[in-house]
Amino acid sequence: MRGNELTTLQGAVVERLKGDPLLSRVEIIAEDEQDLSNRIEIAMAKLGACMVVGVATAAVNNPNLPGPQFDGLTFVVSVAENVMLNRTPGSSQLDALSLAMQAHRRLHHWRPVDTGFSNYTIYSARNAIEPGNSEDLLTFDANFKLGTT
Repeated sequence: MRGNELTTLQGAVVERLKGDPLLSRVEIIAEDEQDLSNRIEIAMAKLGACMVVGVATAAVNNPNLPGPQFDGLTFVVSVAENVMLNRTPGSSQLDALSLAMQAHRRLHHWRPVDTGFSNYTIYSARNAIEPGNSEDLLTFDANFKLGTT
């Protein structure tokens, strides 16, 4: 376990995405890794695109239950693309929207066993894909939620 259940879940999501042959052409980074901005800059310069898996946010709707029992678990996979670099030979040549869609294909209905959330299933959130907020890059956020089965 990498510290706590939320970062363990994040690491499992990173590994799940890295296991996709299509996504092996881009850097997939956990948001809590040290020197995140440097890792993103290196990935963007080298491949023209990257994905960053955020740490899940959690709510507790029933505070009197032991545990605590987390509800409303959500997380985001942010995708960034430098279009000028990414559409050239030697780059990933996978556009940001396609990467966000592939994240949903890979994670929707997946159960993250051995994470502390093995009784949960990951689902695409209602706002599944939204434009990001970068001025310099083409970005999309792929939004996910966890639900009990």
